[in-house]
Amino acid sequence: MKENDHQYAGRKYLCLVRCSTNQQADTSIPDQLKVLRAFGDENEMHYIDSVILEGVTGSVAGARTDIDQIIARKKANNDFDILLVQDLSRFTRVGAEHGMSLEYALNTAGIDVIFVDRKREV
Repeated sequence: MKENDHQYAGRKYLCLVRCSTNQQADTSIPDQLKVLRAFGDENEMHYIDSVILEGVTGSVAGARTDIDQIIARKKANNDFDILLVQDLSRFTRVGAEHGMSLEYALNTAGIDVIFVDRKREV
């Protein structure tokens, strides 16, 4: 067992899943949720809810309101402190700067963002 194997144990999380087209929703959404929930289970985390974006492009920065809604939920309910995302492409496709901007906004609200595929590569 690695030293940091249980660094997330007991923490509460939301899953963020996104696919660009409604046609992808039948496979992409369940596949992403499976990966994220498995990561949460493996790390003894507590699942709270999922934010599911079907048919939402990650290529247009202003086309989404989910990040604002997630931050608003944190402020109103304070029922989670981690947002799990499969990888950066599910988070944004506008580029690293946009991704960092989104992550900064979430971090400022007290939400840690974990890109699960990066953690599994380590």
